[in-house]
Amino acid sequence: MNLLVAVDGSVQALNAVRGLIACAVQWRSAPEVHVLHVLEAGSAPAPRAAARSADADDAGVTKASEWLEAARLPLRVHEMTGAAAETIARAAGDFGCGMIWMGAGGARERPIGSTASRVLQLSDVPVVLVQ
Repeated sequence: MNLLVAVDGSVQALNAVRGLIACAVQWRSAPEVHVLHVLEAGSAPAPRAAARSADADDAGVTKASEWLEAARLPLRVHEMTGAAAETIARAAGDFGCGMIWMGAGGARERPIGSTASRVLQLSDVPVVLVQ
């Protein structure tokens, strides 16, 4: 089975990678993991904020890749541009993934963020949200 894990540099996204690894190492055959980082189309944050965000995103993808390799899970890293939720849901289908893992986003008053909520609406495969 192919799995998709969406990584944006957040603690929750990295927790999703940890959770995926904890489950996958118990399965009979190792899934191929597609690590996806989505760049929002048309978003133009201030240059300093953009640099901090890009650094966090790169570090998140690097950590996720290192952890998956250490767990001996085959992986492919993808970077795509577009609306995050739509891109994640579409990529899962394009890559033949049977499940999506991602951070839940959100805050205390709303534990599921808008991107995660939209992926739940759009996805044709199960979605695992991790805090």
